[in-house]
Amino acid sequence: MKITFVISCLTISGGIRVIATHAKHLRDRGHDIFIIAPKPRHKNLLAAFRSLVKHRSFSTANYYDDTYFQINQLSVHISKKAKLEDADLPDADFIVATWWETAEWIAKFSDKKGRKIYFVQHHEIVIDHQHQNRVKATYRLPFPKITISRWLVNLMVEEYGNHNKDVYLVPNSVDTSLFSAPIRVKNHRPTIGFMYSDLTWKGSDICLAAIRLVKQQFPQVKIVTFSSLNSSPKIPLPAEINFIVRPPQNTIREIYSSCDVWLCGSRSEGFSLPILEAMACRCPVVSVSTGIAPEIIKPGVNGFMAPVEDVEGLAYYLMQVIQLTDSQWQVMSKAAYETATGYTWDDATQLLESALMKINSLPTQETSRYMAKDLLI
Repeated sequence: MKITFVISCLTISGGIRVIATHAKHLRDRGHDIFIIAPKPRHKNLLAAFRSLVKHRSFSTANYYDDTYFQINQLSVHISKKAKLEDADLPDADFIVATWWETAEWIAKFSDKKGRKIYFVQHHEIVIDHQHQNRVKATYRLPFPKITISRWLVNLMVEEYGNHNKDVYLVPNSVDTSLFSAPIRVKNHRPTIGFMYSDLTWKGSDICLAAIRLVKQQFPQVKIVTFSSLNSSPKIPLPAEINFIVRPPQNTIREIYSSCDVWLCGSRSEGFSLPILEAMACRCPVVSVSTGIAPEIIKPGVNGFMAPVEDVEGLAYYLMQVIQLTDSQWQVMSKAAYETATGYTWDDATQLLESALMKINSLPTQETSRYMAKDLLI
């Protein structure tokens, strides 16, 4: 099959990692993969100065980072235009939108560019508040949807009126060549890790609040975090936290493997890959009930789960893991590892390939019912 992935930008986000990984595995199965992105956006001076205030770095450089595609030895075609058009893409069997703007673009493309698929990795109104009505309109487009978690399947059906048969579940896996760890013991000095971001929905403030409560009872606890950007005054980090900026991929594995428990405090997640990556590195997880957490966390077995924004609950469960004996912790560590490695990217790609084949068997008119009135542009 000839499959085109349309991405909105090149970054080192978890969503881009997922797209690159699927593309690599589909290519390895013999499919013809074409990946295209628009011309990288250039920061204006206002955005550059905001970056200076938030992250103590000033740059007007383009937003561009193709790390995940390089890792998977994939070529990305970069358009000279900021908005892709029909003529920019080859004819194909499928064309896959991967972000709400790309769904708007492909909606207008000719059928020669392939059957139109919408790969939904988050409820993107959480990320883009400014264009909420346009985002919602894309979810109502009559394209088959492929999603990464059960809650997104339910959202597409219950809130946006998609038919169950048109929404396919393809959960993410974890690349164990990047994320794995040998059997290990609990640290003498308990160590908690989390991913830092100044985006409100990512919940770093929730993590820090829970950690403060833990340190009241266990002041010796060590904290480690990492991010692709410098810390922001919006969510300041205490000086004693070990903060690693833009770590290499192999270092991220070492970070996970250095922790006794991984913390996720996000207010919303489409999936939350770090949960699975940490588990693959034999690290139990304490998370809020968002993204994939309710589907993979077995309380008391491979981690614990608390309601969203429940700071006290997260702190309580962190202390539960910290107080485990070494033998008890190793049992939980093993369970976390088995959770992460029990479902592979080969399994995920098989599900994706099967979904595409089912869609391909549908009459053409069922996947090309687009009319201009379906969008708000």
